[in-house]
Amino acid sequence: MKKLAFVLVLSFFLFGCKAKTDELETFINDFNESVENTEANEIDTDEVAKHENNQWQSLYNEKGAYFIEVKSNSNGELTNFKIVIDKNQIYYHLLGSGIDASKSVISSLDLDKDKFLIKSAEAIDNLNAEIIKYSENGFEIGVQDITYGEKYRDGLIIMIDKVN
Repeated sequence: MKKLAFVLVLSFFLFGCKAKTDELETFINDFNESVENTEANEIDTDEVAKHENNQWQSLYNEKGAYFIEVKSNSNGELTNFKIVIDKNQIYYHLLGSGIDASKSVISSLDLDKDKFLIKSAEAIDNLNAEIIKYSENGFEIGVQDITYGEKYRDGLIIMIDKVN
């Protein structure tokens, strides 16, 4: 009986861990399908390191363009997503590879891309660098254009946090 209980606990642990890893793989697969025919690049799964719980993990980083990071909770569930678009991108016209990558993240999480673009435009038009926040389908999304006056932009930050 003890052996059976041990096997059941071990099986639950192994399959439970696999399920959490699959969440990241599913997200990456959805993202990669979404970036087809856009300026954004696919995430190379071979370059994604082993995911550590409660740590930010880089999924994609192109200097001068954008980067994407994810974070999971102690159970391995993806809970936070961060996209930072470099100041050298033409994000302020809602164009370019960083905006395309952001829309792909939004789409991969089954969120409304049009609503995201409206809120992004609102953040870009706001010269006080305020974070524009909204909620949708169990996520809180924040968009911030880092500006210094009317002419100097330092990039766009998108934070997506799963709300319990």
